[in-house]
Amino acid sequence: MSKSFSDAIKRGTRTTKGIPGTQYWQNTASYTINAEVIPQKKELIGTEIIKYQNNSPDTLHQIVFHVFQNLYKKGSRRDDPVHPDDIHSGVLIKRLTIGDELITDYSTEGTLILAKPTQPIFPSALINIELSWSFSIPTKSNIRMGAKDETSFFLGQWYPKIAVYDDINGWDKNVHTGGQEFYYDLGDYEYTITVPDGYLVWGSGLLQNAEKVLSPNIYNKYKLAQKSDDIISIVHPDDYKSEKHITSHNKWVFKANNVSDVAFGVSDHFLWDGTSLKGVSGNTIFIETAYPIESKDFTEVALLAKKSVRYFSNEIPYPFPFPTMTIFNGTNGASGMEYPMIANDPSADNRGRTVDVTAHEIAHNYFPFYVLTNETEHAWMDEAFAAMIPYEYQQKQEPSLNRLTRYARNMSSYASTNTNIASTTKSTMLKGRTSYFNFYMKPAVGLYVLQDILGKELFKKCLATYIETWKGKHPTPLDFFYNVNATSQQNLNWFWKKWFFENGYPDLGITQVEERNNVYEITVKKIGDLPVPLDVTITFKDQTTQNIHHSAKVWQEKDNMILTVKTMKGIEKIQLGNDYIPDTNPRDNILFTIK
Repeated sequence: MSKSFSDAIKRGTRTTKGIPGTQYWQNTASYTINAEVIPQKKELIGTEIIKYQNNSPDTLHQIVFHVFQNLYKKGSRRDDPVHPDDIHSGVLIKRLTIGDELITDYSTEGTLILAKPTQPIFPSALINIELSWSFSIPTKSNIRMGAKDETSFFLGQWYPKIAVYDDINGWDKNVHTGGQEFYYDLGDYEYTITVPDGYLVWGSGLLQNAEKVLSPNIYNKYKLAQKSDDIISIVHPDDYKSEKHITSHNKWVFKANNVSDVAFGVSDHFLWDGTSLKGVSGNTIFIETAYPIESKDFTEVALLAKKSVRYFSNEIPYPFPFPTMTIFNGTNGASGMEYPMIANDPSADNRGRTVDVTAHEIAHNYFPFYVLTNETEHAWMDEAFAAMIPYEYQQKQEPSLNRLTRYARNMSSYASTNTNIASTTKSTMLKGRTSYFNFYMKPAVGLYVLQDILGKELFKKCLATYIETWKGKHPTPLDFFYNVNATSQQNLNWFWKKWFFENGYPDLGITQVEERNNVYEITVKKIGDLPVPLDVTITFKDQTTQNIHHSAKVWQEKDNMILTVKTMKGIEKIQLGNDYIPDTNPRDNILFTIK
């Protein structure tokens, strides 16, 4: 247990039961933003008013802001190079006021602004903050946001945002260098996006003035899609040919309350599909996609998104927590990027990848946008969940790609190398392939191993309980571990230690087979430190088979397991392992022609 977590327990904000303490608190903010996207100049300019509530017991002597577009500022530290054309002078802060004070002597550290008002912000105080700013939109670098083409843009990390001040670390002063993702508090948002005539806008939250911004024909199809079980083509290629005006106003207003962030996309030629889904709690979820006509795979994405939302609601099981979900085809890169209620997804040349990325990015609406994990420092707490929980759905929809079996296979290669680092290592300390292995692959397979230990129904109960307990809050890894221990009524510390706090490798091997009076004793040894399921398939000489399966729990207190098989048929083959179980040395996993 870290000192910061131990201190939080003493202060009453955390517990060892996996639930928030009686003194738990979070700061909140409401944002009113007006922004204009200028496609010809590849520029965004904006103003915002923030009402910041200090719910902490501390007096704040500074306010820390994230200005993430400083990633592209000349001289900024970056994990990966960006295209030279995208390097600029940084986010231009034209005005910053805190309370009634004009702040001019703030300091900038990479993507952070640190402002010290003359008057501190006392506990329970509500402070008014105003900013105006502008920045150049990246056009060549596909780091989560930027230009898709000359007139289509996806805007994420687009406004100055107050950093999290929490009970574990105080101010989040992690400088964004491109590799890690984000950490946000809850807030209420009303944002207005001004675009040139003829441009459409899709964004986080609910569009407030659809009747005003859309032409009558498009508006009627939009309203139909919001209550239709079918996929409705709201904007079809013919609409651009037959109508002089797709839109009738250029200021688009969105609201999103009690969310951690907002993002949006704009285009003057994207197609628009929409449908609705009746939620398990009786609510209606509006699902939409926006994409260029060249992205042929996106004609199915609205349906895939709908199926994904239904699956998560029924199988986690936890109702999808937001009223809308948009998939925007705004990147030319290989990876998607998630935001509350909207994802910036690539097009793919195979259906497996389309199914995979659609479900994965939608899963992020649970983690980290409903359960507000710190992606910057604990990336596995959202990426591993978003990789593991859709795997059965993905396999059913498109068997050609199964993210979890791919992770297990890759883990068999990487786990015995220096790439294998404890998954609880802070994300800010890891880069490149090491990050991918330890934030996605290993912990996702670890969650599958946990499901195998608990059984699917208890695992689902643990997952739903964790979501319900920590929705809208900031759990740390220990909070998750303690919560599962409490819900399952099991002390799983032996499992957490091996899978998340250590860098052991998975390796089981068949070390001996003895036969006596048609009774076979098969000895399997846990050679590696990492406990994995024991799965043995026996093929008899008449070609019938028998499977023996034990969860990783068999290795809790021993390193050898003897399996007993009684048969008159004779054994032809013993196969250890399956596609979901990593093993760094498969050479000792199979035996043939046993007398």
